[in-house]
Amino acid sequence: MADNLPSGLYLVCTPIGNRGDITLRTLEILKECDILISEDTRVAKKLLSMYSIPLRGRQLLSYKDKSTHLARKKIIEFIEANNSVVLMSDAGSPLISDPGHKLVSDVIFSGESLFSLPGASSVITALSLSGLPADQFFYYGFLPTKKGKMKEELMKIKEYSCTSVFFESPKRLITTLKLFESIFGKDHAMTVCREMTKKFEEINRGSISELLNIFQSRKTIKGEIVIVVEPASPERINNLKLDQYLRFELKSKSVKDSVEFLSETLSISKKLLYDRALTIINQQEH
Repeated sequence: MADNLPSGLYLVCTPIGNRGDITLRTLEILKECDILISEDTRVAKKLLSMYSIPLRGRQLLSYKDKSTHLARKKIIEFIEANNSVVLMSDAGSPLISDPGHKLVSDVIFSGESLFSLPGASSVITALSLSGLPADQFFYYGFLPTKKGKMKEELMKIKEYSCTSVFFESPKRLITTLKLFESIFGKDHAMTVCREMTKKFEEINRGSISELLNIFQSRKTIKGEIVIVVEPASPERINNLKLDQYLRFELKSKSVKDSVEFLSETLSISKKLLYDRALTIINQQEH
């Protein structure tokens, strides 16, 4: 075991493009830990070489979404034997569209220590670059591959009163943007971030139709892509949806607190919400 590193599982962020975005603490942990785990060990070896961090005979193991309970049990046994184990992302933050959730749950259940090292995140980077509201946001990750299921998900997200963030592959970008246009409307605002922090970083902001025209004009599209979509405007949230929100909040909150919370969250007048809340209460009493 490393002399100065407590045993446990360490969740380590890695740069999403620019090698300078790694933290000093991350470098220290990577140098001192007993065992390293990553989804793709080839990527991990490349990253360690980039920062001149030798393995020195330490184990470098692969952990994927399909890894079994036995693989997780083995990792926990390493920790129980007083070892420091690092789960490093191929790029960005572990567990964010990245393997690790079941492993983290098992480590917590086992009572062993869990540490998280903050660092680069493509979700937060794209959100901050988008120019769209960042006080509240919904992260989806990759949309379903089947068009019907994708459409079903987007129809729900269309009503969300917060900014939404998605990952997408370059091969599917045009198809996805067309579906966004058909559901959200051609004038809905969006930002498409490509190759963030890398040499050919590209940030395109505008309406969905404008961005669709930009990418349709290209022969090829390459790189890592994050899509950020503006919230639904208040007029898109109909009375039926408002009543659903109010009924849910009124189960645990007073009328006053429910109205204040939804007014701030949905950017809707308190008077409208208060009137509908009273209507709901009267209906329930009769």
